[in-house]
Amino acid sequence: MNVKRMMRTSSFARAPRGALGLALAVAGSAFAQAPPSAGPADFKDVETFLSQTEAERKKSLVSETELLARRWNSDLANDPALVSAYKDAYAAAKFEGDKRERPAAKAWEEKNRAVFREEEFLAALRLHVRYLVLTLMKRVGEDDLAMKGTLEWLAAFPQDGERFRKIAGQDLLKKNLVESPFVKAAGAERFVTGLANWETANLGDLPQVHRSNVIGALRARRDARLFAEWETNLKLEEDAMNREPLAVKKQEWLRNRRAWVMWQAGKDFAAMGRARQGVDVMVRALRENPRSDHSEAIIAEIRRVIAEAQPTKP
Repeated sequence: MNVKRMMRTSSFARAPRGALGLALAVAGSAFAQAPPSAGPADFKDVETFLSQTEAERKKSLVSETELLARRWNSDLANDPALVSAYKDAYAAAKFEGDKRERPAAKAWEEKNRAVFREEEFLAALRLHVRYLVLTLMKRVGEDDLAMKGTLEWLAAFPQDGERFRKIAGQDLLKKNLVESPFVKAAGAERFVTGLANWETANLGDLPQVHRSNVIGALRARRDARLFAEWETNLKLEEDAMNREPLAVKKQEWLRNRRAWVMWQAGKDFAAMGRARQGVDVMVRALRENPRSDHSEAIIAEIRRVIAEAQPTKP
């Protein structure tokens, strides 16, 4: 972002010329109109203005996102409608126009004709658009609906390892949401960025999506549902491990990943007032994975929690 050099104070004393000079003169007179405060400043009018501005912005945001959500939900009506919407969005985003009759767009469509009929691509496309709708919910502050929708979305993935990898490996689920043809065609990048506790890339990592979208949101609200969701997260991790075909990666999961997950859960339990339960979870992580790369950090965390839980001596 370009930053203009601030004008020297003496420049306000010069006789303004032209349109820029008029603008400066108007600004200067506006500054002069503000009387010096004789007592405590009264900002009630400013607070009212800010509240009205925020309300108007929120109303506009809700209206825009609802319109976009209806469009994307309509695209999900059936696979032919969804594929057609994807082709239109891709053409608009990639070929600088919304007409698929353009030569480059037609060549792209012909090249990928077989892909558009593959079940794995269709499954990834459905999951992608469903996730976009959930992201709009998150954007307008519907956190509970977004969390509930995330759990349903996670359950829609197949358990079969080979099929899961073919779906999760699609670019639609790997790339950041700002790269989505649907987002680009709608000019909706601002709706899918800057969201706290919400994953926007590598959506095939289901445990991480769950940790961000569900656990992260519950942690921010200090919601007691967090405890049960850590059980869900560990199950998602175990499912991911069971789908892994390489034995070396399974061993790595057992040695490090499982210990890391239990460590994070233990920290949350302790932070939410369950110090003993948090310590027990972390101790279990050490017992199950004594050679974990995280062992030293877990031991330090256990000692920190115990120290904070002990009553201070007079």
